[in-house]
Amino acid sequence: MKIKRKAPKSGRPAFVVGWAFAVPTTTDLKVWFDLEYGGPLRIEPESGAGPLARRFTATHALWRTTLVCPLPAEEAGRWKERLQWGHEQAAVVLHRSAPPSQCCDVQLFLGRLARGLTLLSEGTAYDVAGEAFLNPSDWRHHPLTAFSMEDHVSVVHMDAEDPTSEWFRTAGLGKFGLDELETARPRGLASRPTVETLLALAGELLRRGQNPPVGSTLSAGGEDLDVHVVSHRTIPHTTGVLPIRRVCW
Repeated sequence: MKIKRKAPKSGRPAFVVGWAFAVPTTTDLKVWFDLEYGGPLRIEPESGAGPLARRFTATHALWRTTLVCPLPAEEAGRWKERLQWGHEQAAVVLHRSAPPSQCCDVQLFLGRLARGLTLLSEGTAYDVAGEAFLNPSDWRHHPLTAFSMEDHVSVVHMDAEDPTSEWFRTAGLGKFGLDELETARPRGLASRPTVETLLALAGELLRRGQNPPVGSTLSAGGEDLDVHVVSHRTIPHTTGVLPIRRVCW
C-alpha cells in the first residue's frame, strides 16, 4: 500500500503587499535587495513549480522564507475585502519559524522583502502581526538597516469595556513566537508612560525568548517597577486567534 505523505505546512502570512499596477518581478526584487542591503538574495521557484511559478524560496545568508508573488486572483480578492483596500493584486511574504536566537534576524529579513515589494510596486504593505499599514513613504522611518524593536512591535490604545478604564495592547510580539501583552489603566492618566512600560516589557521578553508564566513578576527595563502577569486569554485576529497575557502594575 502506498503511503501518502502530508505536505509540509506553509508559514502564516507575515506581510501582505498590495498594488494596483505593474507586478514587481522577483528579478527586480533581487536587484533592489542587493543594492539596498548588500545581498546576495537568491529567489528560486519552489520545488516542483512549473514555468508559471508563483511560490518562490527567498534566501539571504542563513535566512530563508517563502514568497508568493503574485497571489492568485481569488486569494488577492479575499485580502482586499479583509483589509478594505483598493489593491486588486497582492503578494505575501510568509513567516518561517526560527529558534529564539535567530528570530530578530529573520524578522529583519521578512521586513526587508516586504519593503522592497512595496517600493517596487508603489503599493501598500500590511504587517499582519504588527497590525500596521505601510505605504512607500512610511518605510522611510523603517529603513531596516539594523534590528530595532520599534520597527516590529507597537502598542494599540483603545477604549475598554469599563468606561473608567483604557485598554493597551502590544502588536507584533507574535512575530517572535511570543504572546502579546495587555493592560488596563484608569481613564484620564497620560498614555505615554503606559506605552513606554509595555514596550520595555516587550524588549525584556524578546531578550528572554519565552513567555512569562501567569503569576510571575517582570521588570520593565531599568525602571523600579514590578509588573505582575495575572492572566492569559485569546481574542479573534486576522489570522485566527491571538494569545494575550494580561499584566498589571
